[in-house]
Amino acid sequence: MSFLTHTSENVLWMSSSLLDGSGVRHGFSTRIGGVSPAPWDSLNLGVGRGDDMDRVRENYRRFCAALGVDERRAVLSKQVHEDNVRHVTAEDCGKGLFRDRDYTSVDAMVTDTPGIPLVVFSADCGIILLHDPVHGAVGAAHAGWRGAAGCSARTQGTCGPPSGRPSAPAVLKRTQTCPRLWRPPWGRRRSRISPARGPSGTWT
Repeated sequence: MSFLTHTSENVLWMSSSLLDGSGVRHGFSTRIGGVSPAPWDSLNLGVGRGDDMDRVRENYRRFCAALGVDERRAVLSKQVHEDNVRHVTAEDCGKGLFRDRDYTSVDAMVTDTPGIPLVVFSADCGIILLHDPVHGAVGAAHAGWRGAAGCSARTQGTCGPPSGRPSAPAVLKRTQTCPRLWRPPWGRRRSRISPARGPSGTWT
């Protein structure tokens, strides 16, 4: 597996060779192409980190436009290093970015609803993307040090009922290969992945 670099309207982002060409849209953000000043410069997608929300929303607009999805339908995780998995539906669209989240512990999300970008974040943990082509579902998991095994297994299990084959493909992105998103005063926070199943059963 390799990671490919793309540029769209000054936004620099990455994709996985495992998912490119499979009908699955997805993206790994970098720091390049946003509007946020230091210390969030510049494509900051972190909510509640001190950056102005108008700038954060503009950064999401740019990143989602590069991926070809609607940022107003994006659903953000609420990561606390546990193994809770949320089944995301159209009722969740905009939570975390345009609406308050009504959940306090979600390290992984799955959806079988077209056109919902799932957004998870990573600092020094792994990120796992799952695609179940049999059931038309996708998942994104923050595999933290405490909930990595349970979270990934539960996410895969939530993608759909057993089909005699695992959900595929699974992408694990560790910090060694993650591009930095922004550097807060207390340490580094690195890229996040925004997968979403699109109108034709793809991610974004």
